[in-house]
Amino acid sequence: MTDFSQDIQNKNKNTRNCPKCQKELIYSSYDSWYKCCKINSLCISCAKKGMPNGRLGKKNTPETILKMSISAKNKPPVSEITRKKLSIALKKRKITLETRKKISESLRGRIISNEHKLNLSKSNKGKERSDETKYKIRLATIRDLEKKGIVGSVKNYNPNACKFIDNLNKEYGYNLQHALNGGEVELYGYFVDGYDREKNIIFEYDEKHHNKLYKKEKDIIRQNTLINIIKPTLFIRYDEKNNRLYNI
Repeated sequence: MTDFSQDIQNKNKNTRNCPKCQKELIYSSYDSWYKCCKINSLCISCAKKGMPNGRLGKKNTPETILKMSISAKNKPPVSEITRKKLSIALKKRKITLETRKKISESLRGRIISNEHKLNLSKSNKGKERSDETKYKIRLATIRDLEKKGIVGSVKNYNPNACKFIDNLNKEYGYNLQHALNGGEVELYGYFVDGYDREKNIIFEYDEKHHNKLYKKEKDIIRQNTLINIIKPTLFIRYDEKNNRLYNI
């Protein structure tokens, strides 16, 4: 058993010093103070510098690590109430600029193995996100690009699509806004090829590569989302490969 007689004088205050850096540590209860004194634990800062379990001279064995891993995997799923509480707590947490800088520096130059990349890919494929979550992700991406000066100054657009939209405007009396006459309009986190604000008309120009299966599936999800949220009076698509103009 570790001798912690030097900490007894701080018993009534529930305080002790880190055995490595001598930083004063304050505990909320006597039990937690007593336990940390008994095992001679380090402060959080020192524990992160090479001591896996925060104890001087002691490291977890491979068997212990395996047991901890199995125990973590067998834990029951976190309830929805707990998730909400965690979410609220994290939103209220303020991260200083100094902490942000440290996190950025720690991630810089990090090499991710192919195995880790594969595990991340499998993990993401199994996740089911709500439409609202997907919208928030799209919106956050757009706002990030705006801060970097990418959205609004550099745009990937099809000049042929703009010419086609101009012809539609003349022929049918629409006022579809596109990349070259005011900029593509953002609707629920999507930038549409053409949009008439007054008549609430959406137009999408499908290049030849939109006929690929994976692209068609994305287009359908995007289309259905816009129809359900924006509720356009008309949703027009043009298939460049088959030279087909049609209404949804």
